[in-house]
Amino acid sequence: MRYAGLLRAVNVGKRQVPMARLRALLEELGFTAVATLMASGNVVFSTDRTDVAALEEELAAVIEAEFGFPVPVLVRSADDLDRVIADNPFPEALEVEPKFLHVAFASEAVPVDAYRDIDRSVFEPDDLAVGTHEVYIWYADGAGRSKLSVDVPATKGIAFTARNWNTVLKLRDLLSEP
Repeated sequence: MRYAGLLRAVNVGKRQVPMARLRALLEELGFTAVATLMASGNVVFSTDRTDVAALEEELAAVIEAEFGFPVPVLVRSADDLDRVIADNPFPEALEVEPKFLHVAFASEAVPVDAYRDIDRSVFEPDDLAVGTHEVYIWYADGAGRSKLSVDVPATKGIAFTARNWNTVLKLRDLLSEP
């Protein structure tokens, strides 16, 4: 099976995880066809193991042991990313600028009503929508000018790591490769 590992908050400040070392580390664990995408904590790999929670725990433990700081890791399959892509609640964002649409992948299922109490007028024209294990965030004019932070989803006690739409598509493409 082929998976994408999404590392949270690496290669910012002192939390450096060199991608070449990350690839080698996964290969040492027996994973195959290991590849990284950009230097922001995206790694794809193949394994015959299917317990995603165990993969997340093992990768997080090995990365912390190697680099000396905790790194939450979320693992997603090609089917997971296909669903995320198909369920996009903001198709109009793709016509404006795909990189302005972000997906905040969650460590657990996101309750449908998790953000019902948020005053969306505060960050208009930006918006967010709940998926099953993710929150879609549309920065209508770009993330740099937004009042909507990717930290908004985290305020509900669920760990997230966000990727822009172009990165989601590239990860899905990498999962298609042998």
